[in-house]
Amino acid sequence: SISISCEHPHAMTCLVFTVMCLTALEEATRECTLQDISAPTPPNGKPARFSIAGCKKLQVRSLPEDSIIGLANAIMAYPKLEDLEVSGSAINDTSVEILLDSLRLNNVIHSLALHNNQIRDDGAATIARFVNASRTVDRLQVRQNLISAEGAKFLASAYTMLKVFNGIDLATLRQKSSLHLADIGGITVVEATMLHELLHDVNAHQIESLDLGMYTMNNAVMKALGMNMDMAHDEL
Repeated sequence: SISISCEHPHAMTCLVFTVMCLTALEEATRECTLQDISAPTPPNGKPARFSIAGCKKLQVRSLPEDSIIGLANAIMAYPKLEDLEVSGSAINDTSVEILLDSLRLNNVIHSLALHNNQIRDDGAATIARFVNASRTVDRLQVRQNLISAEGAKFLASAYTMLKVFNGIDLATLRQKSSLHLADIGGITVVEATMLHELLHDVNAHQIESLDLGMYTMNNAVMKALGMNMDMAHDEL
């Protein structure tokens, strides 16, 4: 909370300062959706226009394909966004590059969610390069895309930068001596490839016990973890 006492003879100056403080506080916590940032529909043939000024967190769902450039322009014009979600949209390998390029001047973005899109392996490589270059993104969500084992390896190259990946709290797991995959849930090859980096992280707490649970029946996940069926029941 902010407490400011205004006394004569500088009451007006103090009042202006108070308003400025409250405005800044409001902007610092403002959460925006697509409806909040949309400008009037432009003439036919022109990209949609948006304004995200004052937004620290932006959640965009079901973004039309022809609006991606307009959104990218708005993001580039306001490099203070800290949390970006673009999900359930037409984001593919080409448009994710456009979107991430719009963040190149942003040095405060820390959370990026691009789940439920059409991103493939090339897009995964683009995302990994961005995360590694940004030095600020530590939360990444890319579930429900079209990323294969090859794309998962690209994403895993950003392991050291991430605290949370696809809902998995890597920061906490790095401090544990046991890992129970059943407690994580929803593990695909993409998450397993990232967990492979955790298991071989010399800077993390040594994993002494590994419970694979039902995933011992999933050959693709076992392979991504760096195991085979003969090793599936071993404890590290």
